Amino acid sequence: MGRGGHSKITRGDFKGTRHSHSVFDGLGGVNGFKLFGTTPPYVDLRKPPGHTSMASEVSFQKTVSDALTLKSLVFSPNLVWFLAAVFVFFAKPYDEELFREARNGFHLRWMAPRFAVHFGVSLLYYGYFFLGCYVWRLSTRKFKPGSWPTPSNMLHNLFFWTLGMLQVAAYDAIMIRLWATRAVDMVTNQEVAENAYEAVKLAVTIALVPLWRDFHFYAAHRFIHVRALYKYVHSLHHRIPDPEPFSGLTMHPVEHLYYFSNALVPALYVRTHPLVFMFVLVHLYLAPACGHSGFEDHFQQDLYHFLHHAYFECNYGSPSSGFLDKLGGTFRECIGKSKHYQGEWNGEGEQNRSREWSATAHLGLPKTFGHGVYFTLSLAAAWLLCTSASAGSQSKNDAHLVAAVIAYGPIVAALVLAQCSRDRYSWRWPFHKERVAFGLTCVFGYLCCVKPVHDAVFLLVNAK
Repeated sequence: MGRGGHSKITRGDFKGTRHSHSVFDGLGGVNGFKLFGTTPPYVDLRKPPGHTSMASEVSFQKTVSDALTLKSLVFSPNLVWFLAAVFVFFAKPYDEELFREARNGFHLRWMAPRFAVHFGVSLLYYGYFFLGCYVWRLSTRKFKPGSWPTPSNMLHNLFFWTLGMLQVAAYDAIMIRLWATRAVDMVTNQEVAENAYEAVKLAVTIALVPLWRDFHFYAAHRFIHVRALYKYVHSLHHRIPDPEPFSGLTMHPVEHLYYFSNALVPALYVRTHPLVFMFVLVHLYLAPACGHSGFEDHFQQDLYHFLHHAYFECNYGSPSSGFLDKLGGTFRECIGKSKHYQGEWNGEGEQNRSREWSATAHLGLPKTFGHGVYFTLSLAAAWLLCTSASAGSQSKNDAHLVAAVIAYGPIVAALVLAQCSRDRYSWRWPFHKERVAFGLTCVFGYLCCVKPVHDAVFLLVNAK
């Protein structure tokens, strides 16, 4: 879709729509019972899109209150993603027939239908909001008026989005294999139906999933912004400072690896019901869509994350984990001069944008020779995982070796290549002036991203 097919947004488009309130307004995060054309109550419609401060929407007290009253689950997009997870869960259930197939190894006859369901749900969701914003133009308050994705941009985004959905299917297949071989235990449907404790535990865990997702996203996001990982991994996601829905999952495969590791917790470590795993997994692949739309007036508009793309070194979390950005001085409340941001880039951000992002993103070659080497190493690691998982029943030493290559290899390779390239930035950049916070970034990045990947691969390769 070229830029020429869209009319210029005028001042009148900034009027927007203010909806009336009722007891059910906001259910599932839908304001005014409309998916397009409405804005959150805090938005000042007299201001251009993105120029209303969201500072009042971000606080530790609000996060705790929303969690305790279940507002963070019921009156937020989390409810929509949970219902989507329930649909996928029953459309392709984790039943004995599936586990019997998985005990015999990985086969397309049981993996392909599961990929098809995840892919279909995701494509419908992303496609609907892309069409609504960029083709049907049901939303008009664009954060960056006049900026539209090119066909080349869309080919690039769709390619990496598809790679992301392949990893979704891979994570699903890995957990199925671990449950089937009893490498990981699970709570059954019968236990939930007959045991009140298990039923309550399931309900409480589901209610806590949004909080866990927000914390993991903040920790993982800061972790992949550490210079070496940013240069060879996360910079791909930042190629377009004005995102569209499919760019939400436009990531380097290594970023997909660490991002989707969120789904392994708690399923990998705590005996829980598979619906919890499914909720986290579906949440992971649906949440980025509207959060990367580039518009202010629709379901799950996300100025918070748009500011991260526009200014780079800010807003690592989401509004629910925004108090962590406030503590770290990396919170930005709106487009333009910030009253809250305490980092190095306290200007309008435009002077920094060209330094970090390309103006366009094309499907194709790596940016540098080093990026090509890194991508080749990533493909080799993927081949190692596939062959090792297919073989199975390997010794503990061999399993630990494969797990280390998959979990730690991308970090080691990025650090080595960054050093060899004589990168002019500190390897700790943009956290080079932080000490305690940088240490916590590494610790939580390891615990949230690296360790779950290592443990899952070890159990998978060692499974009998």
